[in-house]
Amino acid sequence: MSIDADRMLRRVLAEVFGDNIEVEYSYDPKSMGHRALLTSVDDKPTQLGFHVTHDWCSVWILDLEPDVSMTDFDYDYEEEPKAANLRALARVLHAYVNGEGRIEYRPTLIRRRLQPHFVVEIDGGVWSLGHHFSRRPV
Repeated sequence: MSIDADRMLRRVLAEVFGDNIEVEYSYDPKSMGHRALLTSVDDKPTQLGFHVTHDWCSVWILDLEPDVSMTDFDYDYEEEPKAANLRALARVLHAYVNGEGRIEYRPTLIRRRLQPHFVVEIDGGVWSLGHHFSRRPV
């Protein structure tokens, strides 16, 4: 069964964020991926990014410098497990928009500069999104 990544992305973002955020959708023919740029509509300006293909999905928190992200690979041909993975990533970004979690600054290995990591606990599992390294609960 073919997966409609665009429809899945729109459905999951509507479920998780509702009307609390403005969404600009686009298509990237190079990666055959569907993108969404989310901007909050409240007083705290927030920008988030989603990129979904048939094999992987990525999310970014663009507010932090440098931005933090997570990529999840899923080579399954069923839409519902992919939608569940995307929904889990969207819930992490929704937590960021709602002010949940915390920003930790960790030193890099070489120059020892501090880089941000967004850390949040959702459903008993700890998620950590960083610039080069991210971790999700197992």
